[in-house]
Amino acid sequence: MKSKGMLFFRIVTAVLLVMALCLPGQKRNLILGIIAFGLLGTVFLVLFPKIHLPKLQLFKRKHKKAPAPGPSDSIRMALLCQLSHRITDKLHSAYPDATWDWEKRPSTERLLSGRAVRLCVSHAGEFTHAEVCIDAYGSLRLKMMRIEPFGQTGNGQGNEPSPEPPVVDCSSWYELIGANVLNELITDLNARGYSSLSINEQGEIFIFENEKPVLKDTFQNFPGKNYWEELSGIFMENELQTEITDTALQLSWGN
Repeated sequence: MKSKGMLFFRIVTAVLLVMALCLPGQKRNLILGIIAFGLLGTVFLVLFPKIHLPKLQLFKRKHKKAPAPGPSDSIRMALLCQLSHRITDKLHSAYPDATWDWEKRPSTERLLSGRAVRLCVSHAGEFTHAEVCIDAYGSLRLKMMRIEPFGQTGNGQGNEPSPEPPVVDCSSWYELIGANVLNELITDLNARGYSSLSINEQGEIFIFENEKPVLKDTFQNFPGKNYWEELSGIFMENELQTEITDTALQLSWGN
């Protein structure tokens, strides 16, 4: 096919060359110009396919890496729902009537990273808020808080005995209520030479001075007497000696 094309080009070139020789000056130059242009075009068409030019990448777009796919909305909702149930169960272990809501609805990524999230709580004694987080072992940690507007004073709560609450988990009650009260109280009593205290069925904490009971504090939602054996085990795990009497649960520390 190429040989036939070249043969045709040669014939046309020869005919034009003869015509140029027979024509006068200006027309001859025109024919010669056409022949020269044809020759240059032929050389270009023959040589161009053999030239390997580098690929131009001046305008090549950089494709951004797509973000790693995260959990779908339905999975996020399921995770958040399961966590909400765990928070409610833990709160109800100490405050059976407690309700709560997110102060600001968190993302599942924030919760799974272990960062604390604040809750607004109701019917949880003196507490108005709580902070919840998931530790490195997957355990749910709940820290109760009381937040009031500046200048607002809380109303004093009486020491009237409350009915026995339906405790679900004594460990949660100790974590949310018992530990904070006892740590502060025992630190103060130990510094003043005391080594024991007693707790009655109403949750009242008292010591004896000159053989007379002196009320020091009152536990909220103190577990009923049928839970005292379980509570004794929890107190002993926290380096407190216990003794159960007919009317009180006695705690002691030190030698």
